[in-house]
Amino acid sequence: LLRGPTELRRFLDRYVDGPTTYSWEWDRHEVSMVGSAAWLLAEGTETATSEERVAQHRYRMTMVLERREGRWLVRQVHGSSPH
Repeated sequence: LLRGPTELRRFLDRYVDGPTTYSWEWDRHEVSMVGSAAWLLAEGTETATSEERVAQHRYRMTMVLERREGRWLVRQVHGSSPH
């Protein structure tokens, strides 16, 4: 569980520098918006590539965004894979 931009930045730095490369291919996505809030549901396939192997599994992501001063800010992200 990450809280705040500092924890998120540390996590992303470790994630990017790690031995595995991740990519996603989206089969379906839905975006809804009310006022200054928007949310996304995306479903697809995650590919994890390392020196040892390539693994693929289904993946789902949800995201909540807020529009402030002309910019979209990410307020919450959740991703999961059933493996």
